[in-house]
Amino acid sequence: GQGKILFSIASMIKPGTFDIDNMQSFSTPGITLFFSAPNDDFNPLMVYEVMLKTAYKLAKLLDAEILDDERHLLSNDKVEDIKAILEQYVEEEV
Repeated sequence: GQGKILFSIASMIKPGTFDIDNMQSFSTPGITLFFSAPNDDFNPLMVYEVMLKTAYKLAKLLDAEILDDERHLLSNDKVEDIKAILEQYVEEEV
């Protein structure tokens, strides 16, 4: 929690923020994880990998499902499609 921010997490319900002081009574039907590119400090592929690992860990801890941008279960094909988009983006930025 002391380093630079790689990605963000928001609640699916407005206003999207988390009340840290009242987390024990907080509930939400879902969360979203996201990041912005370009980022001068980090490679988007690395950020995506860390974010994806975090999503899988959270899903396991919370007995939840991971959905894609179309609210379908996140498939391996979708994960690879996103990686390909990010790889192309990184190549274009070089």
